[in-house]
Amino acid sequence: MFLEKSNKWDYKPIKDTKGIKNRIQGTGKISNNEEVGEPMLRMNNLTYKGEISLDDLKWVEFSEKEKNTFKLKNRNVLFNRTNSPELVGKIAVWDKSDGYTFAGYLVRLELNEEILNPYYLASFFNSDFGKKVLKSKARLSGNLANISGSTFLKQLILLPPIELQNDYEKIYLRVQKQKSICTQQVELLKQLFQAYLQNAFSEDSQIEEEDVFESLLQSLSHKDLKEGNRLNYLVNWLSEQKNRFSTFDNYDEAWNKLIPLLEEGSIEQFLYNNEIKLRVTK
Repeated sequence: MFLEKSNKWDYKPIKDTKGIKNRIQGTGKISNNEEVGEPMLRMNNLTYKGEISLDDLKWVEFSEKEKNTFKLKNRNVLFNRTNSPELVGKIAVWDKSDGYTFAGYLVRLELNEEILNPYYLASFFNSDFGKKVLKSKARLSGNLANISGSTFLKQLILLPPIELQNDYEKIYLRVQKQKSICTQQVELLKQLFQAYLQNAFSEDSQIEEEDVFESLLQSLSHKDLKEGNRLNYLVNWLSEQKNRFSTFDNYDEAWNKLIPLLEEGSIEQFLYNNEIKLRVTK
């Protein structure tokens, strides 16, 4: 989409594109493991391939002013300024829910999206070419390497028309969605294989679909959900006080699948002890 036509467009330092509205370095406050305060992203929560991982989070307590200063909003770009020489310069687009913050090893960029698309910017520097450029700019200090936010903004970027950048985002998100589905299906196949393997040695054993319901949910259509006990599984998983889902995204996916079922009446809400509950209709 871009490199074959690169002679048509300018290479400019990022700061000269006027595509950056503001830049801020993350908080230096001491974090905790007790889930007190705001969940905080660290350098390990940005993957080398430019994705967001919510594994192994820490938390930090903020005043209201600090919450507003360091909050993450969808389509912010996160840049990893300090890491090992091999991993420094990781960059990703924040695409999760509100209520998260970020640590001092990360820099948050808010873009003027009439000039720079966040997915284009992140992908440009996640490319093999972009990673080599950033690695060459890192300053070594002991076992760590650093690329300051100001140094990052001095790097040249190819500036195609914003319409083409936006087209790239659509393609990127389609590919990411397909990749996510395939990854979950592979995990489900592994679990089903283990279940079938156990069944091979016991005539009476049965695969309990609820045990793999979270992995299964992603691939279930609206029609599929109404087969067997799946509606009951969905209601039970969403109704339990202790969240059974391993990620917020999977929890949101379950609610998104529940809404059409509520609208058509397959599942209904009812009042019990002054609380709204869910149940499968007869």
